Amino acid sequence: MCLLLHVFILIRTFSAHFCRFIKTENKMIVSKALLFDLDGTLVDTTAAVEQLWLHWANKHGLDKEAILSEIHGTPGEYIVKKFAPHLDLEAELDLLFAHEEKLVEHVIAIPGAKEMLEQLGDMPWGIVTMSTKSSALKKLKIAGLPIPHVLVSADDVLQGKPHPAPYLKAAQWLDICPEQCLVFEDAKAGITSGINAGMSVIQIMHAAHSPVFADSHHHFQDWCGVQIEQQKETIFINKQLR
Repeated sequence: MCLLLHVFILIRTFSAHFCRFIKTENKMIVSKALLFDLDGTLVDTTAAVEQLWLHWANKHGLDKEAILSEIHGTPGEYIVKKFAPHLDLEAELDLLFAHEEKLVEHVIAIPGAKEMLEQLGDMPWGIVTMSTKSSALKKLKIAGLPIPHVLVSADDVLQGKPHPAPYLKAAQWLDICPEQCLVFEDAKAGITSGINAGMSVIQIMHAAHSPVFADSHHHFQDWCGVQIEQQKETIFINKQLR
């Protein structure tokens, strides 16, 4: 009896994992919701972000290469604490955010992102970013992208990526189980955050700052050619997988 029960539990566990992320030819099946990172995933802010942190590193005589290797997808608070713990955290963040507001004027949408998001309609979806809410909304407006049903920003969580809290917060606000969400990310911190939240993750490579991460389940070069449809509560995404 114990052996049969053990086998039943294993089969049930495997089936649950298999059903929440199935690849059939070029079609992925996602049970409930889509969650997107913003910078590097929907909008290309690479140049602006790197310019911001290079200016900060030069100003304080810090290791530029080390800082650039960690900034993408990581909260500014973490970077300041790690590389300049001797500085006034709040004062530095205020200056960084003020400078960022000026730089976001140059953001552009990742190829195909606008067309992809316009297909979502009433489907449950959200954006999870470590930018402030005001900065995120400004980037979306400048890039001509729609406002999501849920927007989790650095203002909404105490622990940023790679901690799972941001993606768990988005799932909570959408009232959907984390295991039934699919995450789209470009940077290692965000990919780790999504996986630690129990979600499947697709890496977007267009503005990626590192090679393909083994932790991500699949990767897209960009959003061109992506087709999305919903049947009942299941979202289908058609895209040639790599």
